[in-house]
Amino acid sequence: MLTSTSNDLEAVYRQPLSHSRQIFEVVSQHLQNHPDANIFILGAGGVQFLTQPAYDLIRTRSRVPVFYEMGAELVKRGNINLGYRSLVFMPSVSGTTSEAIEALRHAENQGASVVTFTGNPDSPIATEADFNYAMSLDDSTSSEIFYLAFLVVAQAVVSASGSGRPFSTFAEEIEAVPSALMDIRDSYDDQALSVAHWLSRRDYVMFTGAGNVWPETHYYAMCILEEMQWIRTRPVHASDFFHGALELLEDDTPVVIMKGQDAARPIADRAENFAHRISSEVITLDSGAALVPSLSTEMQADVSPIVLATMLERVSSHLEVIRDHPLTTRRYYKVIDY
Repeated sequence: MLTSTSNDLEAVYRQPLSHSRQIFEVVSQHLQNHPDANIFILGAGGVQFLTQPAYDLIRTRSRVPVFYEMGAELVKRGNINLGYRSLVFMPSVSGTTSEAIEALRHAENQGASVVTFTGNPDSPIATEADFNYAMSLDDSTSSEIFYLAFLVVAQAVVSASGSGRPFSTFAEEIEAVPSALMDIRDSYDDQALSVAHWLSRRDYVMFTGAGNVWPETHYYAMCILEEMQWIRTRPVHASDFFHGALELLEDDTPVVIMKGQDAARPIADRAENFAHRISSEVITLDSGAALVPSLSTEMQADVSPIVLATMLERVSSHLEVIRDHPLTTRRYYKVIDY
């Protein structure tokens, strides 16, 4: 059993939900003021991966145009659609990442309104934004918090534009998620230890997933295992698995399959079935193993990346101990200039 389970941690998970009504009002007002409004999601680094499910949700359930841009590229290349009618959303843990600051200033210089989510209310990304929501963030909970925050953003856009469920229905239902995440942290911990031992014996792992859990698949492989554990990975979208990656499989190739509950699940199923035919070293992390009975089918699908992030946080907490390699250890990041 976890000793870290506490009301304090659940309160941390609830932070983005406390801003949900304000976020909905900001979005609603912008759409009313600008009938031709569009949405931009900007960022820099791994934290931007955590906004991809929101981008996908807006793109598939709303007719409001939405653009997903890497901050550094936006500054260099521009986007003709960015302007006074744009509402921009940006995440940043520190609020001091140079590429993100430049992207924020570029957006505001084009006349856009900017909403930021940060861990530091006094940082440039917080103080220079039109609206900032500062939250307590650390490596053990920031993924879930940003996923939740941007799920709120996405649903606000969908609801305010007249599509999908009323925002009040969504806001009421999502209140059950933080306590569910606490239960998952507890119930999955023993299995997380087994997964951590499995990963600790690998120096190369292939990861694949599809739908709204693909960003978490990519994020965990690149930002956790590569950056924080120096384990080489090969993240490949399950839609692309049969266009190159399959030829790398041998009978001992380690493969991690990530599965969610949205309509793209069969794409991951296909990759999983093939991987098991070739390799004896395949494991699956499935958000469906931690279903929350009180949630609707739609919400179960929408929170799949959040559920997987919670499961993987437990894996990481064990992995750093097993490998005697703290998640905070770096060779280059914030160690040398580049």
